[in-house]
Amino acid sequence: MSTSNPGKVIAAPDVLLQDLEGEAVLLNLANGQYYGMDENSYHMYQTLISSRSIESAYTVLVQEYQVEPDQLRADLDRFAAHLLENGLLVYVGKQPE
Repeated sequence: MSTSNPGKVIAAPDVLLQDLEGEAVLLNLANGQYYGMDENSYHMYQTLISSRSIESAYTVLVQEYQVEPDQLRADLDRFAAHLLENGLLVYVGKQPE
């Protein structure tokens, strides 16, 4: 999985989100697991689901964070992969090969 993937990710339909004043908790109803997100990961999550692709999310985030672009790309790829593997995000449109 890579930020250059043209597919869009959205919140999985069987996941509940509770915003806790900048932090968040996700509950995956399919497996009963809770996932906590701090302020930064929650912002990355929101940017991922509101962008037209993971690459678009990267473009937004690289302008907001003072971090090396390669580091942000690696962190975002890892984060998105974790969310996808745990059923918290799903692809719509073109999926990675």
